[in-house]
Amino acid sequence: MPAMLDLVPQEVLWCVRHGHPVLALCTRPDDRCFTVALAADDAATFATWQHAGRDPGRARLYALLESVIADLEGRLAEVRLEVGPDVVLRASLRLERPAGETTLPASFVDGILLAHRVRVPLRIAEADLARIPASPFDRPRPDDRAADPPEPFRRFVEGLDLDGLGHGDATEAAR
Repeated sequence: MPAMLDLVPQEVLWCVRHGHPVLALCTRPDDRCFTVALAADDAATFATWQHAGRDPGRARLYALLESVIADLEGRLAEVRLEVGPDVVLRASLRLERPAGETTLPASFVDGILLAHRVRVPLRIAEADLARIPASPFDRPRPDDRAADPPEPFRRFVEGLDLDGLGHGDATEAAR
């Protein structure tokens, strides 16, 4: 069995450079983050699901799927993301049943949303992760010093004489 990495969806973003929405995903525990292009309707569905509740149309379909799986005496064990030969990310639903394991294909976004809904692992093989075209997503970290101003600007601000600022002439402020 290939080495599998757990994935955690981070957020839906707008890619200014390419003009389309993307989904940021991060691996666990090593925190490698990347973005994946989304169709506009999938981005809206994912953003709605994540931030404002559930998309009622998809929620009904997911409930139907869960009911069918339960009637087959099965359970959704995990969702795996795979990179197809066309470098498109796809999902497969791994079901465990008394008769054995079954894998069903699903769309990328549906797989992620089902994993989130049922609270099962979302995984990708290391080899598939390596095939995803480079599209890094750098999350700001609390200890990140990127918020510090550039050195020349910092020196300029530190060199300002602000003692009399807002008080008219500095000599009048001293009186």
